[in-house]
Amino acid sequence: VRIGPYPEFGSLGWDQSLTVMTMTDGRPVPDDMTLESRRAMSADEMPRGRTYTVRGIDADGVMELWMAVHGDDPETVSTWARSCSVGDPVAVFGPRGRFRVPDEVDRAVLVADASALGAAAAVADGLVAEVSTSMPMTVVGVVGGASEEFDLGLSDHIEVEWLHAPSDPVERGKAVASHIASLDPAPSYVWGAGEFNMTRPLRTTLRGELGLPAGRVAVSAYWRADTTT
Repeated sequence: VRIGPYPEFGSLGWDQSLTVMTMTDGRPVPDDMTLESRRAMSADEMPRGRTYTVRGIDADGVMELWMAVHGDDPETVSTWARSCSVGDPVAVFGPRGRFRVPDEVDRAVLVADASALGAAAAVADGLVAEVSTSMPMTVVGVVGGASEEFDLGLSDHIEVEWLHAPSDPVERGKAVASHIASLDPAPSYVWGAGEFNMTRPLRTTLRGELGLPAGRVAVSAYWRADTTT
């Protein structure tokens, strides 16, 4: 999904996010809405929002988002994303920047599930542009199967590896952590993002089993699945 232009927004880093807000009844989001005025709205009239990472921002301030859509609840942004067309109104808060990779990284591994592949691709682009055009780098896309794979549009020297992992969140987390621990050679920097049950064991493995220092690990939980269903 491409939204904008927002010429007042500039890039705040590689892994940056913003909140997309839509109305649930077809009304446009008020032009003068602020965080304060949204909080003052009743639950029925309040626009719904979800946070997404930014794949990129062009020179005119148009932002590209890669959205992982879930279900068909009319109160979610997923439903809007499936049916939106050019000119449809939407409100955003952000973007917000997150981090920069430390110096002297000689091999990077980026790990992402569907919710974070846009951010992983943006981080990969940033590493190429600002750190090294030839650094060995692997993007590990965690998906359910081959039908979920797609072209990330990265530099030719970046290896893209698709890990077909179990759908159960806990089992998926174990599979991802085990896979990253088995990589040879071991990475000197790992960025990872996705569902909570995937990122928690990944961080533990990186810091404990592989012994990477805190400054060489950037792992974030973007969302949390209901493990009881």
